Amino acid sequence: MAGTGQDLKDFRSMTDTSSNVSIQRRVLVCVCGMSPAVITETLYVLMHQDPPFVPDEVHV
Repeated sequence: MAGTGQDLKDFRSMTDTSSNVSIQRRVLVCVCGMSPAVITETLYVLMHQDPPFVPDEVHV
C-alpha cells in the first residue's frame, strides 16, 4: 500500500474534546454480480487517488 499511518490521519477528520467526540467514517457499499474482482479493483483505484479514499468498512 502506498499510504502511511500519517497519510491516513491527515485525511480522516477527527476531533476530540472533553464533551464532544466526532469521527468521520468512510463506508464503501458494493453490489457484486458474477465477478467479485470488481470490488478489489475498485478498492485499488480508490486507494491510489490523490488524496486516497480508504474505507473503514466495506459492505457487499
